[in-house]
Amino acid sequence: MATYKFTHTRSWITAEDYWEEFDTEDQEKWDALLDSIPDYADQEEVEALPKKAPTDPQIWFNLYSLINEADLENQDEIYTGDEIEHELALYDEDGNYIC
Repeated sequence: MATYKFTHTRSWITAEDYWEEFDTEDQEKWDALLDSIPDYADQEEVEALPKKAPTDPQIWFNLYSLINEADLENQDEIYTGDEIEHELALYDEDGNYIC
C-alpha cells in the first residue's frame, strides 16, 4: 500500500524596524558608539576611526551598519503582513513531488 504525504505551508512577511537617531556633533553618543564597535569590527578598523565625532553622517552610517540591529536603541512595533501565502503539496512515499 502506497503512503503519501500532504503538506500545507503558511508564510507571511514580518517587518522589524530598528533605528537610532544621532546628531553628528554629539561627542557622548559617538564615544558610546565607538565603545560598542569592538564587538563588530576588528581592532585595525576601530583604530582608524576618528576620536572626535565626525560631521559626516556617512561615517556614522557605516559604523551603525556594523552593529547588530537588536543592539540599536529603538525598535518600532513589529509588523506582520495581512497577506498569508498558502502552499499545498503532495509527495509520494519516496519524497517525490506529485502536485
